[in-house]
Amino acid sequence: MQWGPPPEGCGFDRTSVHVWRGRLRSGHDPERRFAGCLSEEELGRAGRFIRPEDRTRYIFSHGMLRHILGAYLKY
Repeated sequence: MQWGPPPEGCGFDRTSVHVWRGRLRSGHDPERRFAGCLSEEELGRAGRFIRPEDRTRYIFSHGMLRHILGAYLKY
């Protein structure tokens, strides 16, 4: 299956399921990209991870979730 960018006019209906995938590539800095859209609670939790790679994954996954939801809500 070929993965691509989100379609124009994302929307919900009762009969469809949307599956999203994100790729965290080495050299990318999700903290710089997504820190501005995360809540203080999320940033606090991210800061409590001991391993840097766990913090990076947490910030990436929560940032992507907010980005995707924003596309659906046109925010």
